[in-house]
Amino acid sequence: MSAASVVVRPGVLALADQVVVSGCNFLTALFLARTLDSDAFGHYTLAFLVCLFLSGLHRAVFTQPMAVLQDRDRPWLQLARARALLEAHWVAIPVAGSLVAACGLFLYADVCLIAAAILFLACLFLQETARRFFYACGAHQLALWNDVISYAGQLLLLLPLAALGYLSPASAFLAMAASSLLAFVLALRRIERAHPEPGVDLSVTEVIEEQWPLSKWLLATVLAIWGAGQLYPFLLAPLGAVAVATFSVCLNLLNLLGLVTQSVANCVPGSAAAILQRHGKAAFRRDLLRTSLLAGCAGGVFVVAVGWLSEPVLHLLYGGRYDSAANILRTLSIGAACSLMGTVFGAYALALRDSRSGLFSNLGATVMTFTVGLWLIGEHAMQGAALGTSLSLATAMTLQAGFVLHRLRRMDA
Repeated sequence: MSAASVVVRPGVLALADQVVVSGCNFLTALFLARTLDSDAFGHYTLAFLVCLFLSGLHRAVFTQPMAVLQDRDRPWLQLARARALLEAHWVAIPVAGSLVAACGLFLYADVCLIAAAILFLACLFLQETARRFFYACGAHQLALWNDVISYAGQLLLLLPLAALGYLSPASAFLAMAASSLLAFVLALRRIERAHPEPGVDLSVTEVIEEQWPLSKWLLATVLAIWGAGQLYPFLLAPLGAVAVATFSVCLNLLNLLGLVTQSVANCVPGSAAAILQRHGKAAFRRDLLRTSLLAGCAGGVFVVAVGWLSEPVLHLLYGGRYDSAANILRTLSIGAACSLMGTVFGAYALALRDSRSGLFSNLGATVMTFTVGLWLIGEHAMQGAALGTSLSLATAMTLQAGFVLHRLRRMDA
């Protein structure tokens, strides 16, 4: 097999796309944390997390079902679905914008920041819809280029803003909005050229009603996942923007392990399902044990490495601004390792055709967040939030492992 043929394989392109998105988001957060003062970066983080949360809801309702309900033999139907979903944004964007504004009044109360965040979210919604359309059509290379334009483009726009002294939370969102909008406009031209057939028209109501049976479960899962660990920066908001910024720089560093976690989520379910189908339950158990041991070793090495290198890494990357966060980073690294293990167990649950256990596991972790997690924040502030995050992710991991083992025992009965 030639190198050229490997490069164009969908799996390789999807991994490259994930690297682009995760890598550019990491570099953007790193650059802003080094350039903005802690208070401004804390406000930016809160606004970005609100947008990230609403983007997850948008993905569950609009774009993920589009990838499942695909019909590549009739691409004009896929195009009609995409057009209907884009039309639905006339409602989705104002609703999401009002939520950003409402959250902004309570969290950061900056009119310019709120307006810029709303504009960014609108452009992100459109760009993400085009990106998922490419995936649904099997055009992985177009999806990759779309993300290169958007995510690498935002870095290229942030650099001159900082050099000229115009970088602020609001201008950062405007730069990200501009790159997302450019990616969407270019994607729209490619979509129209690739599918020139007049085809059929689907109404927004028809598309939403068809997608809703799947969307409602995806929506519940997104809410549970956020409750399981991603809400902690919001829970720290009463302590001030500096506390949020300090906590967030640690989370940004741990996103490096998130690339491995996402790769597991993308690759393991299909390979595990194939093993179960071709070689039976015994081979499936052996593969589960082998992958779990590898993930456990990787997570352990990561925790040890973070414990050893947290202080010099924080000093190097953030210029000494967040050196005091070393203990928080060490505690959060345990949660990151638990998240990797939980993703492994969740992947094997999907291979067993169990899609509900992930929701229930994260709901259990959400209960941990709003009970023990809140108490820990009240008692120990940021260190309590770090410990609560790790406990919530450990709860999700434990429950997910229990569900997988229970399902395997039922198969033997």
